[in-house]
Amino acid sequence: MVVLSDDVIKSYHLDFYKSITLPYDKKRSNEIQQSLETDKKLAKKIKEVISNGIIYSGYYQLPMEGKLKNRYILFKISDNATATLIYMEGDIESEEIVNLLFIKPTK
Repeated sequence: MVVLSDDVIKSYHLDFYKSITLPYDKKRSNEIQQSLETDKKLAKKIKEVISNGIIYSGYYQLPMEGKLKNRYILFKISDNATATLIYMEGDIESEEIVNLLFIKPTK
C-alpha cells in the first residue's frame, strides 16, 4: 500500500491518496470486478478497457457526496498478474489527471 505525504499530495492539488497493489488471482478477481461494477454505477466513466467482460483498466470520477472535492478511482491489471487500485480526492480536475497519467510531456 502507498500513502503519499501531505507535501506530495498537496503539490498535485489532492487531499487524500491511497494505492494498493496485490496479486490478481481468481478469488480477488471476482471481488474486485463486483466492487468496480458497484462503484461505477454512480460514477462518470472517463476511461475504461473491458475485454471478455473483465475490466482491465478503469478511471472513474465518483460523485462528490457533500465533500466538495473531486473523487476518483483508478484501476489496472498489469501484465505481471497484479492489480493496482488507487483512490484519491481533492481539487484536481479530471483533465489534469489525464494529462499526468496518459500524456507524455513534450521536450
